Amino acid sequence: MAMTAAAFDQAVRLLMLDDGVFLLKRGRQPEPCRLKPVAPLFEALALYDVEDVVVERESLRARHLTTEDLVIPVRVVDRAEVAGLTAEHDIVISC
Repeated sequence: MAMTAAAFDQAVRLLMLDDGVFLLKRGRQPEPCRLKPVAPLFEALALYDVEDVVVERESLRARHLTTEDLVIPVRVVDRAEVAGLTAEHDIVISC
């Protein structure tokens, strides 16, 4: 959805929370679960000018991850900032 919106010149910001941060984890092996790897999709976001990917600090810590563990550069925010980020947008899609 993010790439489709960006392809139509919409400003896109991704906010990764909770277990969603695992999707960004470098070296993630989804094959045993028969899932397709999503890392290449996140790496392609820059081609669509989606460069504002935000990760909640508490979600990273709870899963023992750091920004170095992730496949793309992200901006880290505190949980207290999440409500403000979502309030800045006209459309919020939660998956």
